Amino acid sequence: MCSKWGTADILEVVKRTINSQIPPKMCVVKSASEDFSEKLSLEYEGGIQIELKIIDKRKDYKGIKMRRISGDHLVYNQLCQQLISCMSVS
Repeated sequence: MCSKWGTADILEVVKRTINSQIPPKMCVVKSASEDFSEKLSLEYEGGIQIELKIIDKRKDYKGIKMRRISGDHLVYNQLCQQLISCMSVS
């Protein structure tokens, strides 16, 4: 179950899934110094930049937060829907 995995492990699975389903132009894992967590930064054609972060405020639950850094809102929304549909939790 993913809720027992570490943040880095979850981000690695997400990164592999994205690279195989909707490959970005650039994909970088960054450490976020303000909260000591890791983030996945994605860049797609047309200047769309997305940041994915694992949220684990509850002990038994983890989620993914997606944030648009730059690019068109409509294209971002379509891309997010594609990202969500290619990821499944088992």
